[in-house]
Amino acid sequence: MRTEQGMIAKARHAAVQSPTVRLRLWVDVALICVAVGFGIIVPIGSYFDPFAFRYSVPEHTGSMEPAINSASLLISRRADPGGLRVGDIIIFTRQSDGKEIVHRIVGIREGAGNKRWFTTKGDANAEPDVPDFTVDDYTYRVVAILPFVGATAVLGSALVMMVSLCALAVRLAIRIYARRRMSSGLVGQSGAGQAPRSWM
Repeated sequence: MRTEQGMIAKARHAAVQSPTVRLRLWVDVALICVAVGFGIIVPIGSYFDPFAFRYSVPEHTGSMEPAINSASLLISRRADPGGLRVGDIIIFTRQSDGKEIVHRIVGIREGAGNKRWFTTKGDANAEPDVPDFTVDDYTYRVVAILPFVGATAVLGSALVMMVSLCALAVRLAIRIYARRRMSSGLVGQSGAGQAPRSWM
């Protein structure tokens, strides 16, 4: 009995040390990282903004053509009122209807108590937005514009997450089956000195 247990233990050790198994373990780690990244970190970073950066695909109205075209992906960070300049593109919430707007700063005026008031306008619009507004915690400055990849990024994140989770489920089922075979002593019966085939 002890001899059989020792043989099984040696077989397990040999299987784990093989380059193929190590590669498969790295694949498992990569799948977990991808699933976690696209399934958890990206949504949290988009909605709760823990790192002060976020990505977004704005509703396309044509008001910022040609700088921002249909389905552009915007990368932005929290806006510092003192660091904003005329010409910056910002994302802000319009107070009248709560709609998120992406427009360019065309004017800045200083108010009482060092408060800054900003005038914005869409590049394709004839008139500026009314009224002027002050920057709050939900105002962002656009730092990068990736044309035509916004829709792909949104759909791709969900697709990659689902594929990764399915692959992890299959890998887990195979490993559970392999462990049961190894524990029952059915693996490695073809030869005492031959390491069992790894299903990890």
